Amino acid sequence: MKRLLALLLLAVAPAFGQGLPPPIPTYDPTVEQTYTVTQPQTPLQNINQNSIGIPLTLYDDGSTFQPIDLQFDFYFFGSLFDSVYISQNGFISFTSNANGCCSGNELPFLSNNSYYNLNNSIFAMWSDLADFNNPGNPYYKSTGNSFTVGWYGIEELGSASQNCAFNFLGLPLFCNPVGPNTFNFEISLFSDNSFSINYGSFNYNNQTGRTFTSGFQGDTATEFTQFYWGNNPSSLQNTTYFVQSSEIVPISTAPD
Repeated sequence: MKRLLALLLLAVAPAFGQGLPPPIPTYDPTVEQTYTVTQPQTPLQNINQNSIGIPLTLYDDGSTFQPIDLQFDFYFFGSLFDSVYISQNGFISFTSNANGCCSGNELPFLSNNSYYNLNNSIFAMWSDLADFNNPGNPYYKSTGNSFTVGWYGIEELGSASQNCAFNFLGLPLFCNPVGPNTFNFEISLFSDNSFSINYGSFNYNNQTGRTFTSGFQGDTATEFTQFYWGNNPSSLQNTTYFVQSSEIVPISTAPD
């Protein structure tokens, strides 16, 4: 009887394991790397125009299931990567295809849950974004020296409403549409290990209370820079954050 029970347990164990999320790998830095942030005036590349960029059409809460290859190696907080995941919700990640639904969080935001792991990510407008009216977002363009992801006219989900005037009976006399809130922004990686977050024009007229996050983080509590976190991202409009990497210095190891 005991032997039969053991065989049954062995038979069903894989079935339970198949539903578990994969373990989160640990990325140990191989080089020393720091960052310097400046704010140059930089126009958007608008890679959604003239067939410059490749549309991903992720609609609502979508993210790329497989990473997209870079044409160069890229060091981020001392760890080496050669591909990225892209989320419709306004960010890219080097290690996770989590979509980050449904609102931006204050950095650092580190999680051991594979379904909500946003370690090693760059956030331009992390929130709840969608594109049903103008499918295509986000777009990406890859070259040997740079990799750019762009979101254009992307909407904050559920931000459209009606502003109505009512008569004494409480019936609407007329209504004016408000929103939706829309944004234009890009994230660019460069082959010298620097990167930029670049914002264009916004149409932000209907504050919903949903929060937005701009910044970047590695996979430890000290590896992060937050540019913005709050529920009115208007201050980001037409700004650029250029993040220059230090010289890459291999971490010395003691001889055996």
